[in-house]
Amino acid sequence: MNHEVETLLYCPVCGEQYLRGSAKTITNNKKAFLVHVRCHHCMSATLAMITKNNKGGGIVTMGMLTDLNSDEAMEMVKMQPISIDEVLDIYKTLK
Repeated sequence: MNHEVETLLYCPVCGEQYLRGSAKTITNNKKAFLVHVRCHHCMSATLAMITKNNKGGGIVTMGMLTDLNSDEAMEMVKMQPISIDEVLDIYKTLK
């Protein structure tokens, strides 16, 4: 089995195997999938980006732990990017 695919089968926090149906697709386009997975054992959640490697057709994954549930992740994907002006406003406020 492909190592990248194998890493998607187990929780990175507790090592338990994910249950069937625990993954929900957040976005799906021709180039990539964004998937939310919740562990039934420790209740941690992971967002994983799954893309196809252009060279050789392998699968490339990148994941991160999150405190978002799948509905919140879907809402975050729909949000507009933060503008430079918003970043500067936050910087000024914190300074």
